[in-house]
Amino acid sequence: MKNIVRNIQNTAHIYALWKKRDSFVVGVSGGSDSVCLLDILHTLAPKYDFSLHIAHVNYKLRGHDSDEDEVYVRSLSEQYGIPLTVYVPQLSHAKPSEALLRSIRYNFFEQLRSKLHYSAIAVGHTVNDQAETVLLHIIRGCGLNGLSGMRPKHKNIIRPLIETAREDILHYLSKRKIAYKTDATNLEPIYTRNSIRNTLLPMLATINPNIVESLATLAENASIDYRYIKNIAQNAVAITKEKNTPLYTFSLHEFLSLDEALQNEFLRQICAISKKNTETASFKHIREIKKMLKSTKNKTHVLEIQKLNFSRKNDTVSIMIKQS
Repeated sequence: MKNIVRNIQNTAHIYALWKKRDSFVVGVSGGSDSVCLLDILHTLAPKYDFSLHIAHVNYKLRGHDSDEDEVYVRSLSEQYGIPLTVYVPQLSHAKPSEALLRSIRYNFFEQLRSKLHYSAIAVGHTVNDQAETVLLHIIRGCGLNGLSGMRPKHKNIIRPLIETAREDILHYLSKRKIAYKTDATNLEPIYTRNSIRNTLLPMLATINPNIVESLATLAENASIDYRYIKNIAQNAVAITKEKNTPLYTFSLHEFLSLDEALQNEFLRQICAISKKNTETASFKHIREIKKMLKSTKNKTHVLEIQKLNFSRKNDTVSIMIKQS
């Protein structure tokens, strides 16, 4: 038991996940990973002078089982003496996508964190979740950013268990005699991630028994390389914003002088320039923009991608954010 706590503190130290007197909204579903996270943060709270607040989402998708999960999380709140906020979203259909549920969950966590003026949101993703995420991104066709998987710390989110295996978590809970809830739908192939967890990863483990650790190492290496490329791309081309307008401009000559990897990353960052532009720029989008920018035809070029309008005239490339 001491090893897992020490390992999590090592992860926190390496990735600067916390400091003394930090405060965390802890996402707790009632499952093994989030219950383990809550118990360990509660154990470490006196040492670091943490403040904790539990957040639970009851989607009401599994009827009585969903309500039982909420009841159990409420019992944990009472047991640990940690305040709890429960959110019951109004869903428009019975089988929402994973992406929608994730968006609802993290929006709620962030709103609660902001309201409480807490330091961060702590979630219970493990090294197994990291492996599943990398495979999911590979299947969908990703670049270095997708291969990076989930970061231990991203904006207001921390993942203290990201280097901890699920089997170690289950062993910890068993030794501590801590109960947890099991979501039966995790065994059903209704979501892509479930198929990866229950079918693809076990199959790959017959080829490489250490496949989870190998995918986590891939994610870490890709993350290091991606951060390097991202930082260079951010500073390689000067972007100018016209005052009091949603118009941005940059030099075509500066852009074309970049290596192709930096061109691609620069355009991804351009496509994310508007907070309203929540969709990720695909490889197809990047190719379309580059084709327009590299055209040798002597005319003004115009292209619309997602919520952005690109135009090119002589050496000036303009990006207008569509107002909706």
